[in-house]
Amino acid sequence: MERKSMAFLNLIKKRKSMASSSSAIPPPTPSSPSSFFAAINMGTNSFKLLIVQAHPTGCFLPLLRRKDPVLLGRRHYHQTPTSPFAIFAFSELRALKALNTFQTLLRAHNIPTTHTRCVATSAVHETANKSEFLENVREKTGLEVKVLSGEEEARLV
Repeated sequence: MERKSMAFLNLIKKRKSMASSSSAIPPPTPSSPSSFFAAINMGTNSFKLLIVQAHPTGCFLPLLRRKDPVLLGRRHYHQTPTSPFAIFAFSELRALKALNTFQTLLRAHNIPTTHTRCVATSAVHETANKSEFLENVREKTGLEVKVLSGEEEARLV
């Protein structure tokens, strides 16, 4: 038992020395909203939100991660495998609900819209009703969505 206690104390000492070294990243400090950034990824099955704080060392410290299922890629029972893919009302409602929740979190963290990037992947890129869906997102959430090409999506992943 004493041996485990010594190992634990050594581990604590090691962590303290790492924390005091110059290479360790200090914890986030309260700062202006201009140091906060957010990314929204509108994927085929889920939407993801990441909020980070820019640290003076050049690192980004994650503050919040959220993932909401939306199932944009789910085919409607009327669709055949050869019919053009379209985002149906149920999936659109789930998408708008997730994005409105994300907007609430962005406001709660005082993240400026200029520090928010919202991107959509292949589910939106390939849909037959892309323009209508994006207009509804813009109108109901205020988010401007950039639809990524397949090459851009692959590069960012």
